[in-house]
Amino acid sequence: MYTKPTEPRSIGGVLDDGFRLWKSAFSKAWPIALMGQVLMAIPLAIYWVQFGAPLGAKQVAAAMMMSSVGLSLAYLVFSIAAIGFHNAVIAQTDGAARNAGETIGQSLTIGFRLLGRAFLMGILLGIAIALPLGLLFLALLGASNLVRLIFGAAALVVVCYAVGKLLLGAVVLIVEDKRAIESLRRSWTLTSGYWWHVAIILTVLVIVIVALFLFIGIIAGIVAASMGSTSGMSGLLIQGISLLGNTLISPLYAAVLVAIYHDLKLRKEGADLAGRVNALAV
Repeated sequence: MYTKPTEPRSIGGVLDDGFRLWKSAFSKAWPIALMGQVLMAIPLAIYWVQFGAPLGAKQVAAAMMMSSVGLSLAYLVFSIAAIGFHNAVIAQTDGAARNAGETIGQSLTIGFRLLGRAFLMGILLGIAIALPLGLLFLALLGASNLVRLIFGAAALVVVCYAVGKLLLGAVVLIVEDKRAIESLRRSWTLTSGYWWHVAIILTVLVIVIVALFLFIGIIAGIVAASMGSTSGMSGLLIQGISLLGNTLISPLYAAVLVAIYHDLKLRKEGADLAGRVNALAV
């Protein structure tokens, strides 16, 4: 059983908490993650049946738009619905952190109740990032390559900083039941002074995720080679790899984010409490 830390942790400590929380929540989190992945795979399966060819994840938007508007709309609707399952994974993970014993049904109820807020938050984030970048692109159309490179690098730094500051919004929305804008504002406040702390933790997490995908891919390649699979069978195998990988990684990603959230909450609340005690002493 997972036990929440009672004091702020180091970078390695937060990662360790995240992995322990992942193991503690996994038995109930993976079915939720799998449901979301299966939902996303339905339009891909329909495309395969209709056009007789497997569709890779990177080809989805272009291929579906050219082949079928209806299929594209179905993929869009299913993608939005999948947010509810992602919310439910976070809810189940936080329940494990609090030893609340939430059922899968309770987590799904929370996830889909907050689906509208999460979707709105995604739109706000997209606008906040895409609009300034679009204006910058238009402003630099007539500029030299050197100027574009300098401003492009600066814009990338700013975007990375903003994403790091707002990344906990999805956790805050679920755990604290806040509105979209309030969740983003709360994430910005929690990460103030700890941006590098969060960035290093997430960098290590990305390395672990990439290594996990590579390992799964190598095993799948060995299996495909031994089966002498055709292109269609290879496509099915690729989809299976993606399904398995995302089912494992989605709960891990949620667990590390929840661990970061609780760590920063301890840091902020501890600092606030110390300030109040000092004020009373004076």
